[in-house]
Amino acid sequence: MSDEFWTPKEYHQKFRNEISFERAPEYHEYLHDLSPKMVLHHLLGSASKRLKYTDYLVVPLTIEDHEKAHKNTALFFMLNLPTAIKLLIGYVQYLENKK
Repeated sequence: MSDEFWTPKEYHQKFRNEISFERAPEYHEYLHDLSPKMVLHHLLGSASKRLKYTDYLVVPLTIEDHEKAHKNTALFFMLNLPTAIKLLIGYVQYLENKK
């Protein structure tokens, strides 16, 4: 990978190499409550059919958009990372307000 500019594929791979396999069932439940008719898409994909990368970098999508996401996963990751971060910030705020 170049040090100055990464391609979408390199950027996606860098994240996959740095982020582990955290499970977050409560976060998924929170997102399902926010968007009950959507499916959750893991932005970093999976290492196998059952082993997804972190549950914290997900975005709710329609089934149609979920299918499109798999056509160019690296670009989709880059375009949707801000949304995933906003959702995660919202979850942190929700937890802090629950105290």
